[in-house]
Amino acid sequence: RRGGAESLATDLCHAIAGLPDLTASIGTSSTSLDGVDHFESASALEELIATADAAMYVAKRRGGNQVQFG
Repeated sequence: RRGGAESLATDLCHAIAGLPDLTASIGTSSTSLDGVDHFESASALEELIATADAAMYVAKRRGGNQVQFG
């Protein structure tokens, strides 16, 4: 559910921004609740990581304190 995740991430960014002299980079993770590996290849996982990395740098270039989805 993207809307809920986006709202949670935005709330987290606002909470972190209220702390003095704190720098944070928040990445992504994926966990399987059913115990099944949903990544059929290493390239799919590498693509997920590359997309998250690119979104992080977009957020940093735009001044930080924001949520970006790749």
